[in-house]
Amino acid sequence: MYYDTDSVPLRVVGIDQGTDKLGISVGEFTHGCKQLRIVDATTIRSDILVSRYYQEFAAVHGDRLAKMHVIRRAVTRYLRAWSPVIVGSEGPYMARKTVTAYGSGMEILSILRHALHDYDPYMPLHVIDPARVKVAVGVDGRSKDKEDMRRAIRKHPLLTLELDIDTLGPDAVDAIAVQTYFYRHLVLGEP
Repeated sequence: MYYDTDSVPLRVVGIDQGTDKLGISVGEFTHGCKQLRIVDATTIRSDILVSRYYQEFAAVHGDRLAKMHVIRRAVTRYLRAWSPVIVGSEGPYMARKTVTAYGSGMEILSILRHALHDYDPYMPLHVIDPARVKVAVGVDGRSKDKEDMRRAIRKHPLLTLELDIDTLGPDAVDAIAVQTYFYRHLVLGEP
């Protein structure tokens, strides 16, 4: 299929992974434009979706597997709805005290790869560490304050927000930061 990239917006999806709350967002850009328009961001609540729609599945297969199933389905639907050309996710953070969290993050990463394969089996899932995501929007890589990300995104010179960032949860805000990183590095070619 031919796209006139001068007029058709291309899309970047960013994902902030989590088992109960997964942030996901999409931004659009056109060829030659130095702005990323953030058009959607949300939080997928797998815990709520399982309790509403997959109670029988959870009873048979367990709560954890039900959440993984829900995440895969929800992310696949999001990708199909927005048709991105780039999909990027924050990778799991590894520290001494968080070995189980790292294992959980790797499991989510695998589910995201399956969801992306359901959308487009040839599209790569780009992964970046959390510290570099923060730095990409102008936040200290060691910052623990979630509001730092919101403030940095609100005033970032490459971003145009077409949504109210104050209504978003921290996972959706982090997803915007993830897509900003990949836009800057894969589209604009910044180091």
